[in-house]
Amino acid sequence: YATTETYIHSAPALNARMPNLCAAVGHAQLENMPKLIAARLVMACMYDQLLTGQEGITLMERKEGSVVWMYPVRVKNRDAVMRKLAERAIESRPFFVPMHKQPFNGSWGTATSYPVSELLSEQGLLLPSSPSLSPDDIRYISEQLIDICRHET
Repeated sequence: YATTETYIHSAPALNARMPNLCAAVGHAQLENMPKLIAARLVMACMYDQLLTGQEGITLMERKEGSVVWMYPVRVKNRDAVMRKLAERAIESRPFFVPMHKQPFNGSWGTATSYPVSELLSEQGLLLPSSPSLSPDDIRYISEQLIDICRHET
């Protein structure tokens, strides 16, 4: 499974050009976009219904009209929760590491604290969010997360 170290970068990325083949595949996918966006919103709404008010799980605010790229939650003992999800065949990912904590920034930001970014980075967990998830998949993932968090807090 992905760990926080997965998102540590020793150098900034400077090349934002996309190869032609990737552009062609992306262009072909545009016709599917409305269906994919709708499926992701249904998935997010189902997670919302199942996870709202559950002990040890904090849902992230989502602005109306936003496209759900990932489904984020906050949990205490995030790394332990991720390990236990992996043991139950559920892939999850940590939130990204804040910019001021990236090695390529050198000493920039080391004397400064960004408590919200740091808290999200420490507790943030991204649940599976493929538009191909079935309602049964989402129920299973939610039930397992609820069970794990109930015993982690």
